[in-house]
Amino acid sequence: MSKFKIGDIVECSGALGGIPEDWRGKVWTVASEPWQCCGVDVVKLVGERGCRRVDCLQLKKCCANCRWWAEVAEVCCNGDSEHRADFTLALDGCDEWETKDKSDNV
Repeated sequence: MSKFKIGDIVECSGALGGIPEDWRGKVWTVASEPWQCCGVDVVKLVGERGCRRVDCLQLKKCCANCRWWAEVAEVCCNGDSEHRADFTLALDGCDEWETKDKSDNV
């Protein structure tokens, strides 16, 4: 099954052929746990009708998906980041981004 979970911020990777040009780089929030439809892993995305294949989505490298972002305070806690101890928005990002792990509770 997919690595995505409810609340993840994802973007279209364009990995599959036939992806509409206006989808490339588009950002969504995952609204459901993944499930299989006709043998393909899919998820529901906020603001979209139907479901979308997970193999054409990738996790967006933004604060909301970073292990160092304290969501409640909306503050970067990465000592190596230029934004450390600064308020940041969920879709902000930096070069020090690291994948959030389920065990991360910053």
